[in-house]
Amino acid sequence: MPRMCTLLLGAFALFATVHAAAQATPSVEVALQPASTTVRLDGAFVFHALIRNTERARTVVLRGMPGFNPGGGLELVVVDPAGQRRTVAHPAGARSVEEATRDGRARPLRPGEALAVRHRERASGLFPAPGKYEVRVRYTSPSRGAQPMISGAVEGASAESEPVIIEVLR
Repeated sequence: MPRMCTLLLGAFALFATVHAAAQATPSVEVALQPASTTVRLDGAFVFHALIRNTERARTVVLRGMPGFNPGGGLELVVVDPAGQRRTVAHPAGARSVEEATRDGRARPLRPGEALAVRHRERASGLFPAPGKYEVRVRYTSPSRGAQPMISGAVEGASAESEPVIIEVLR
């Protein structure tokens, strides 16, 4: 009888491990693709943020309307030449989480599928002076709140891009 209990306990542990792996945080990859790696201080920094589902078999749900607003989940992170890291504030009047996720708005990404979001910021608003800055894009899926789950999909993805060096000229 003890052998049977050990066998059942082992089977349960294996099932729990496989189930936990299936419920693991979904894999998304975020990339920053600037129009140029050299920007004039009086110009604009234009780029695409690319969010890609790296899962092989699962759909990942991006809640709300992906973009650079509280309900879009995208944020720009800038590291200055002295190593000070800051997250760029969302623009005034940006769509709130409640607005962006209203009516269950969601963007499913099938395995391997990607979504690109184009964005433009005043260079002087991001970079206070000429120099070389490290820039990243971070994505955190807004909470779905009371919205229903999407059948067969996983939610709650988050990731940060690799840094891109931007040279800011006077």
